[in-house]
Amino acid sequence: SVRNIIFGLRDIYEKYHEVILKKSVLNRIVDLSFNSIFNGRQPDKAIDLLDEVCAYATLNNSLNRELLDYETSIKKLEKDKNIEIRKHNFKKALIYKNKELELRSKYNDKVFNNNRVIITKEDIDNVIYNRYGIISKDELNSKLNEYNIDKNISNILENYDYIKNDRVLNILLVNKNVLNSTLLVDKIAKNIYNCNYIVIDMNEYKEYAFIDRFIKLFDSIKNNPFTIVFFKNIDKGNRRFINIINDSIDSGYIDNKINITKCIFFMSVSSIGSKIGFDEKIICKEGFNKFTKIVNYN
Repeated sequence: SVRNIIFGLRDIYEKYHEVILKKSVLNRIVDLSFNSIFNGRQPDKAIDLLDEVCAYATLNNSLNRELLDYETSIKKLEKDKNIEIRKHNFKKALIYKNKELELRSKYNDKVFNNNRVIITKEDIDNVIYNRYGIISKDELNSKLNEYNIDKNISNILENYDYIKNDRVLNILLVNKNVLNSTLLVDKIAKNIYNCNYIVIDMNEYKEYAFIDRFIKLFDSIKNNPFTIVFFKNIDKGNRRFINIINDSIDSGYIDNKINITKCIFFMSVSSIGSKIGFDEKIICKEGFNKFTKIVNYN
């Protein structure tokens, strides 16, 4: 199994990266390779994540950054020393040499007493977030305030977690002016998350005959599991398309092939009570997936 392979590589990666990989960390790497990475095959996905996590933890370890600073300072002192020697200014060269020896001694003490880096859950999560461009909670809060996003929507987005979420976050926006909804979602997708963004105007899908074209719109999610999808004028589309969207939210897949569990769906309607397509049915809360969050805003 994938888990056995990853545990079998434990000693190799610990020695090569000079890290410590606890069982809980290895189990999380395996779990997230299945639950949060959808492109690629196993065990390659898990092995790539293991290698990436080890490299990330080593690079971001505070001691390693400190050692790099020492190395930079030592090289500069060595250069300055040699310049003074060429000038026959041996007293000044001796000052640089003593400073260099002092830093080398500190550097060696750090290296000799250095304990291996312990990989943490946070290291794994950060690698996943970085891979798919998920911004930190602090950055998200700052941008939501900067762009003056509706408080109700902000609260929903603040509670969204790419790793923990196992189903689409589905938000129905109710506003008399559809342009307001469009500007809002554009701002969230482009300015706040800067992520893969799909806009589907349901005015173009009043006929079910366009089903193949509709499904193809989701292809980019295969390589961008964190995607914002905006169904503009959801009440104008054929009712069967809404059924497809609801079914996909329940199953986690579009067309039983494309995993959408990490996506954020936005839908816009002018009001609760709009007619849907040609079948004259009325949009109401019951007309959408039970997990839909309905937001009325001005």
